[in-house]
Amino acid sequence: MNIKTFAQALTADQRRKLVKLAGTNIAYFSQISNGHRKASSDLARELVRASKQLFPNDDERWLTLHGVRPDIWKQDEAA
Repeated sequence: MNIKTFAQALTADQRRKLVKLAGTNIAYFSQISNGHRKASSDLARELVRASKQLFPNDDERWLTLHGVRPDIWKQDEAA
């Protein structure tokens, strides 16, 4: 799932939990999800990890590395 679609589907509470788990803040996450900034490769990994923690039983809601940074990870590399 790409980060913009993922972010749009989050409630405010889920967004707060996600950024806390990923070690970032809501303002920076919003800039990333709206395409104004790019997450570092480390933050991309943390966002993917946090999405899996936030939705442990719903893999269709998980972010992928490709979804966060398609310029770095190709679809088949980003599992």
